[in-house]
Amino acid sequence: DFQKAEENFKKSLSIYGYYANSLNGMAEIEAWKYRPFNRAWGYYYAGNSDKALQIFNQILQDKTERLPKKEMWRVHSGLGWSYFGKKDYDNALTRFSDVVKVEKNDADALKGLGFVNFEKNNLDESLKNLQNSLSLLAYQPDVQSKVGWIYNKKGDFKKAMEEFEKAKRINPY
Repeated sequence: DFQKAEENFKKSLSIYGYYANSLNGMAEIEAWKYRPFNRAWGYYYAGNSDKALQIFNQILQDKTERLPKKEMWRVHSGLGWSYFGKKDYDNALTRFSDVVKVEKNDADALKGLGFVNFEKNNLDESLKNLQNSLSLLAYQPDVQSKVGWIYNKKGDFKKAMEEFEKAKRINPY
């Protein structure tokens, strides 16, 4: 029972201070809690959105609270990006919206909303989401570039070029 083990390691730390075995035990528990979450992201980054979706959904269905409840919004973010990778924009939009309801200042979820709205041709909403994301985390060349593409689609080529130049200054590669 990981909860009991965690309690005991915390108790040991409170009694004995920074006892190495207790610290190692806490580190092992933390790694164990996040292992499925990290695995799902690994599949996502490897281009396997189907497997990522499967694991993220398993995490949501897990009733043991292995992943702390306060971290579950991160699973919805992973689902959002996985659905986005499959071009399932409606489900991606739902998941990113779920994240923003809990973490309104999550730059990554706002970025996801912006990317989804761009694909759905909701350019004004996309621009708003991406600008909000950039206000929270300024140096995102992919977001800055997407803003350029929005202005390009709107026919404001001068503004598009300015945004592309900003993206290039952030990451010239």
